[in-house]
Amino acid sequence: MRTEEKILVFDEIDEGKFKSMMMKIDCQIVLPFVLRGELVGGMLVGEKSSGSYYSSEDIQMFTIIGPEMAIVATNALSFEEIKEFAVTLKEEVTRATSKLRTANERLLELDKLKDEFVSLASHELRTPMVSIRNYIWMVLNGKGGKVNPKQREYLRRAYDSTSRLSRLVNSMLNLSRIESGRVILSVEQADIRSVIRDVMTEIGIRADKMGIKLSLRQKVESLRTGEVVQLPSVIIDLDKIKEVLINLIGNSLKFTPSGGTIMISLAVDREHVLVSITDSGIGLEKDQIPKLFQKFSMLRESYSTNATMAQGTGLGLYICKSIIELHGGKIWVESEGHRKGSTFKFTLPRYSEDHLQLLRRNQHNGKDAGIIHSAVTDY
Repeated sequence: MRTEEKILVFDEIDEGKFKSMMMKIDCQIVLPFVLRGELVGGMLVGEKSSGSYYSSEDIQMFTIIGPEMAIVATNALSFEEIKEFAVTLKEEVTRATSKLRTANERLLELDKLKDEFVSLASHELRTPMVSIRNYIWMVLNGKGGKVNPKQREYLRRAYDSTSRLSRLVNSMLNLSRIESGRVILSVEQADIRSVIRDVMTEIGIRADKMGIKLSLRQKVESLRTGEVVQLPSVIIDLDKIKEVLINLIGNSLKFTPSGGTIMISLAVDREHVLVSITDSGIGLEKDQIPKLFQKFSMLRESYSTNATMAQGTGLGLYICKSIIELHGGKIWVESEGHRKGSTFKFTLPRYSEDHLQLLRRNQHNGKDAGIIHSAVTDY
């Protein structure tokens, strides 16, 4: 007669019932599986095929394997529970993913509606704001008759407030166009030094009135070796890079005191041209730098130099960042701290025909809504 072995796993069966059950089955050894004082199963062993009795060595062997078998039986139960839990978890994740997908689609719809509303509202506000500003300017300049000093003070405050609101509306329109994908680059090969000189001509009169020296460093250095090199052409959208330069130079004008300097310099690496705008202004603390280039990030705790002009929209640097990134470049700021000036830097791709064609292919075929330029008089 061959040896019969059976492994039984019990749930909520106490040891007394287990032994009673074993008495009714033809077996010679009943080996319970006990783990941490709890009965988790058992093994029934029939008689030996030789008909002999089990020796003490056999009993010792069963005694040794009993706890191990208890662990095996417990792990088998745990595995089944884990499988069941995994199935339940997968179903829950599937349901949650479906809900998140639905919520995300709804958020995208709301975001699109928000962009459309901002664009429409800004566009409708822009025309009357320009008219109000122009009429106030005409009155201030005596076009409607003589203005006494008190009236001039009130009109000047109204003009400044209207100008600020007009800048905000223009910035909101630019932001809406960028985020809705309606700003499309029209790139070409260009001489960045020539573009900088054009902007300096526009903004230079303003700088002179403020007593700030604005200059362009003639030497161009290699970022790798430090040697003087020839300035290569870049690939840019002239109109949009002009807006970046006006904004960054104008930003330096706001925070540089009379008698200060603003120096623009150029450097070159293997793939990019680096433009740096360094001022001798009030500078930035280390904890202020991460706040820049974010929407509506206005450093109200910053040290104000030109108090009236320093009131901005908190969108200019974000728009600059968006334009530079559309070109595949990077923009950042460096400062050693209060009264140590600031340097705004951005990179532009060096010209190669292959890179030019690549940038052109990456632009979709929609119509470019363009950028509304900041007025030089805003700075």
